[in-house]
Amino acid sequence: MASPELDERGIVITCTSCGQKNRLTYERLAESVRCGRCKQAISAPDTPIEVRTAAEFDRLVARSSLPVVVDYWAPWCGPCRMVAPELQKVASRRSGQILVVKVNTDDRISHFSDAGTTTRRASLPWALSQSPSAASGLDINENDAN
Repeated sequence: MASPELDERGIVITCTSCGQKNRLTYERLAESVRCGRCKQAISAPDTPIEVRTAAEFDRLVARSSLPVVVDYWAPWCGPCRMVAPELQKVASRRSGQILVVKVNTDDRISHFSDAGTTTRRASLPWALSQSPSAASGLDINENDAN
């Protein structure tokens, strides 16, 4: 299956049944969706999504109906490579509840500095459709019963 991609209106996901590309609009990410061609249920992204441009990032955090966990990483960073499998697990386990996105700080240094991070290795939750304080209450631990 192709990796989910961001566009100006949402996340484009390929149906695992028929191969049709389907767009999940940012504002409706928490809702159930069916493939436009075969009508099979389309699952929310269960893998981290690579953010390629500042415009993609800005649209996502401004319009997403789900909280977003942003992984600021660099290809040369050992701790980044070590935590990547754990973030993959979080994305899979919390599919439909949160989005995990990756921002390469070597390519997107402005996001790194705009977020106020003081180290290269950082994962930050962005509460998007809730109050700003909601991000501090986001629990992505494996032992969470929800």
